[in-house]
Amino acid sequence: MAKLYLLTDDSLEPEGMLELYGGAMLDGLGMLQLRVKGREDAVFFRLAEELAERCRKAGVPFIVNDRPDVALLVGAAGVHLGRGDLPVAPVSRLLPPGMLVGRSVRSPSQAKEAVRDGASYVAVGPCFSTPVKPGLKPVGTPVLQETVRQCEAPVCAIGGITPSNLGRVLEARPAYVAVISAVSRSAEPLRAKELLVEALRRDDEGGR
Repeated sequence: MAKLYLLTDDSLEPEGMLELYGGAMLDGLGMLQLRVKGREDAVFFRLAEELAERCRKAGVPFIVNDRPDVALLVGAAGVHLGRGDLPVAPVSRLLPPGMLVGRSVRSPSQAKEAVRDGASYVAVGPCFSTPVKPGLKPVGTPVLQETVRQCEAPVCAIGGITPSNLGRVLEARPAYVAVISAVSRSAEPLRAKELLVEALRRDDEGGR
């Protein structure tokens, strides 16, 4: 079964972020990632510390975007690195055994390179146009499918995924499906998350 990988929406103010990502929102998730851009380190750390504790209680792996130092300080399950962030190899050597290192990629060759360097999983995208990264050209689901086929590590689909195009994504059989705005910018975020989790469950049952 593909698991739902929820990323925090950095357009939210810190208090709004803490209000949204907790309690029932964590139920059924495969991972939660703290993604914060343009905030002071003290704010980033406070968010990471609080969300890490919530995830521990909920039994959900907590991932910190960009910052292996913060991931270590709060006892996160791992760190996710974008293409312009720190390289995978030295980060994987820095972190203790068992901590995850994710990497954003746009092709099967980039995915294989990341895994050779020590990535625990790769996130392929954006699969579709996304308001989170409006200037980035989508790679499309064929690239996702080929990456899943060629990559030895778990593959996460990300970017512009909604209930209407989820079926096309699941045809590629990714290990994770990552969303931001499909939940956070919905009129009913919790309900939106629940519907996505249920859709993944139905797909798993239908594929058996």
